[in-house]
Amino acid sequence: MNSFEELLKGLELLNAKLASKDATADLTIVGSMSIYLNNLKIERFTQDIDYINYEPDDDFNLFVAEVAEELNLKDNWINSRAATLRPLPIDLKDKLKIDNRFSNIILRVINREILIQLKIYAAYMRGAKDLEDLSLLEPKVPEIAQGIEYIRYVILENHGQVQLDKEGKDISKFERFLNEQFK
Repeated sequence: MNSFEELLKGLELLNAKLASKDATADLTIVGSMSIYLNNLKIERFTQDIDYINYEPDDDFNLFVAEVAEELNLKDNWINSRAATLRPLPIDLKDKLKIDNRFSNIILRVINREILIQLKIYAAYMRGAKDLEDLSLLEPKVPEIAQGIEYIRYVILENHGQVQLDKEGKDISKFERFLNEQFK
């Protein structure tokens, strides 16, 4: 069983626990798990599911901890660390698909276009692991340009024009690198 199947097993058990309390969770999945849920071949091991746009309650947190213990998963096998990414792509809500495999978990999955934008941003900020994921998505020149615009948008919104101007050359260099890498 690969890591994605193990995490899906965790979601199945979490779903059962939520159903037992007649509770629901509405999760927007980002990161490597979204590559897998978009039916793209990914072999990289992942230990967690990243979600955004959901504020967990005490029952959800308790069930997550129980699932981690029962299935021997990491304590943070499902987490909202990606929620710190702000601002999100403007058209995110229009680019989500619903995965209906669970009764009590609404599983929203970002589409390939948004995934490329987020992975380009992450690769700019963090590097190799996200470049690996990006190679699975095989971005085209216009998609790379959208991702670069997203980098600029995040920097401008969070740090202002001065910081964007400081990083302008690095961003342009990164765009050239991506275009060369994925041509």
